[in-house]
Amino acid sequence: MNTPTPPLEGGPKKVLMAMPAIDGRLEILTVMGLLQVMAASGGAVRPYFLSNNSNIHEARNTIANYFKLHATDCDTLVMVDTDIGFDLEAFTYLMEGDEDIVIAPYARKVIGAAPVDFGCGFCRIARKVFLELDSWVDEEGQEMLHRYYSKDELATDYFFTGASSDSRWFGEDTGFWHWCMLRGFTLRQEKRCRLVHIGKFYYCYPDQTPGLIPVQAGAQ
Repeated sequence: MNTPTPPLEGGPKKVLMAMPAIDGRLEILTVMGLLQVMAASGGAVRPYFLSNNSNIHEARNTIANYFKLHATDCDTLVMVDTDIGFDLEAFTYLMEGDEDIVIAPYARKVIGAAPVDFGCGFCRIARKVFLELDSWVDEEGQEMLHRYYSKDELATDYFFTGASSDSRWFGEDTGFWHWCMLRGFTLRQEKRCRLVHIGKFYYCYPDQTPGLIPVQAGAQ
């Protein structure tokens, strides 16, 4: 009998696994993955839930700033959306390697559409990423990323959203990865994860159609 590889072996030492729960609810596949990871990690993975904030831009900033200021014992932030189904194997793949950033693609909630290649639904970010973004200044010494006050704490707006000067639109996830690429952080796309994006159906990556199961179907 083969002994499974511990999920943090050779990678991060302590992980904050953060989930932005807009309506305070988690999908059962997400909960099952979290329980598997926590059981296997021996306390090296700590969950953090941010609920009842419908502004995902602000929610991701709040998570990042909580990680930076209050989870100082953790060297790595893992963000998992509450509609992403995952398992211990997927998490273990995410933890492999020494890259600053690891991003796992997942299916869109549109049959036949290209996957989300650069989302924040299942990703890993090293602490150094946020610290170096904080210290990033332009040629005149001005901070590149804006600051704002949140509950009497000075927070950084890491997850840029909006139009750029070259007429591109960035969501909060692609805006963040855009900053990271400009700063030259090491990044890996982890395509071995078999993630489920949960909506009216189970939208599965990488094979959407064979794994497409109506959520309402129940046990048959």
